[in-house]
Amino acid sequence: MIQDRRVIHIGARTEVIAQDIILMQAEINYTLLTLTSGPQIVVAYHLGKLQERLLDHQTFIRPNRNTIINLNFVTNYDEECISINDRKIQISRRRKETISLNIENFNKTKAQYLKFEKNKVN
Repeated sequence: MIQDRRVIHIGARTEVIAQDIILMQAEINYTLLTLTSGPQIVVAYHLGKLQERLLDHQTFIRPNRNTIINLNFVTNYDEECISINDRKIQISRRRKETISLNIENFNKTKAQYLKFEKNKVN
C-alpha cells in the first residue's frame, strides 16, 4: 500500500486521513464514506466537492458518477467492474479507458514503491 498521511476536510470540524478512505458513494447531496477503521460516515458534501479535495491524491479514481475508490483497496479489476473486498463497482462506458490507464499507472508506481522499500530495508 502506498502511504500518504495527508488529511482531507470532510465537514464541520471533521478531517480524515485520505488513505483511510476505502470508497465514497453518492447519496443525493450527501456522501457515504467507508473507512478502514470500520464505521461509515455520512457527510453533507456531494461527491464532486470531495473529489476536488482529492485532486492531489493519485490513489483515488472515479469509475462512475456515484463512486470514488481508493486504488490501494482494489482486490480485482476487469473492463466492466472493480472489486473492493466483496463489493463490485461498475465502470461507466465513458471512463473505461481512463480507468484502465489510471490503474496501470498506479500498479507501476506501486511496484516501484515496493521495490524502493525493499531496497531500503536491505
